[in-house]
Amino acid sequence: AETVSARFDADTPTEWMVSAEGWIAAGDIALVSIGAAASRPEVAPTHYGRFGDGAAVIEVHTAGFPRFKLRDDRGPCGTRRVASRYRDLHHAVGWSAVLSNRRDGTLEVTVTPPERDPDPAASPWEGMSGSVVWSAGRIVGVVSFHDRSDGLGRLTATRLDRTLEGLDSGRRRIFRSLLGVPDGVELVDVTPPRPGQTVLSAYLEQVRDIAPVGELLEREAELNALARFCAGDDAY
Repeated sequence: AETVSARFDADTPTEWMVSAEGWIAAGDIALVSIGAAASRPEVAPTHYGRFGDGAAVIEVHTAGFPRFKLRDDRGPCGTRRVASRYRDLHHAVGWSAVLSNRRDGTLEVTVTPPERDPDPAASPWEGMSGSVVWSAGRIVGVVSFHDRSDGLGRLTATRLDRTLEGLDSGRRRIFRSLLGVPDGVELVDVTPPRPGQTVLSAYLEQVRDIAPVGELLEREAELNALARFCAGDDAY
């Protein structure tokens, strides 16, 4: 492409457009830099995340314009406007089992399945690719395709963390600079901690708050009493 335009809030009273100042792609993920526009609202900074390597099931969100949201534009009292069709937004709320697609290095997104498309050669998810995948308020990937063998309730997404890992050092620095994540700094892990981990973390913070700074000196008798208590049968 020689030029790229970004369009926001399409076909709504708040629609605005702006020309891209530049763009860079790596596989199925592209970063597009946009400049100022007369109608551009203030946009909050975006944050990015990754998934850990352990087994976990994590809630994810993505929004796009799939084929099954193709609609006839309705006029007053439901009358159909001639030759006016559009795709409405679909906000898919689903979950990802982190260990799925491990060899492929992609993200399996499980969502509520739509009905099959009347055209057997078409997927009802057609047009959903490119939709950003969010988890815990952070971007973790981009929907890449619908693998027909996975059924209608699963989409495949490219993981941001795996994309960055696969770049050479020069392109990785460029990508990270545009994302605002310095090279060498880990993306935030969006995998929720197990309940036991949360309790342990809170307990450790409490202990750190009340414990003396540095070492305990000349407290052997007290430490021995504590050790006997912890090994004994007395209730906490």
